[in-house]
Amino acid sequence: MNELLDAVKSAPKVIEKAYSDGVSDTLQEASKIGVDAVKTIRLALFPMQFTAMAQDRLSRYISRAMMAVPEDDRISPPESLILPIADRLKYQEEENPLTDVYLNLLSRAMDKERIGEAHPAFINIINQLSPDEVLLLNQIGKKEYFLLIKLDGLVEAYSPVAVSNYVESLDLNGSIKSLIIKHAFVRDSIAQPELLPTFLEHIASLGLAIYDVRFLEEGEFKQLKDKIKYPYNYIQRMHFTKFGELFFQACINCEKFA
Repeated sequence: MNELLDAVKSAPKVIEKAYSDGVSDTLQEASKIGVDAVKTIRLALFPMQFTAMAQDRLSRYISRAMMAVPEDDRISPPESLILPIADRLKYQEEENPLTDVYLNLLSRAMDKERIGEAHPAFINIINQLSPDEVLLLNQIGKKEYFLLIKLDGLVEAYSPVAVSNYVESLDLNGSIKSLIIKHAFVRDSIAQPELLPTFLEHIASLGLAIYDVRFLEEGEFKQLKDKIKYPYNYIQRMHFTKFGELFFQACINCEKFA
């Protein structure tokens, strides 16, 4: 019983030490923005103060997000953004692509020049994404659009070699062949390519991207219309909605996903 009472009495000192040791550098950096920034970041870290390791990791995440913003452009992040983001980050592993998506959004919330990109709905969108879906969104954004090739009536995630062989078998001019290969899905870019159809349907359901059903009526792609043997073989194009473009720019378009 006495041991329990001693532990309770010493708890405040343990908490204070864990708090100061884990976040002092981050709070010192935040002080350059102003008192409001320090208060906001303390509030974001407060629920973590009983677990020093998790608090320290979250502090490093917040510091990374802050350091990604030019010093002259840093502002105190709105509580409505930093608090729910911090709540998610405390569960995120360093190597998880979603961690960087949350950090990118947090950086936008700390950047006076780009805070307009930090749409409040993005937090809930990130919560619903898988790591592979983040990587697919990166492919779509970096390539401007995404070509999904279906062969023999089945959705397959083909290797670059398989895609190239299929395209070369079609009677098309060289420019359109290069365009298809350039924008085709890359198998090795995600961990579970067999779930590609599910991932793309989910991305579309979130309002981030749509299937373009009329692209075979445009420009060079008209050549494909009579070359592909429907319904067994066909190509679909997917591109971002305006909302998806903003999400990509705010949360994914960075060196980490280059």
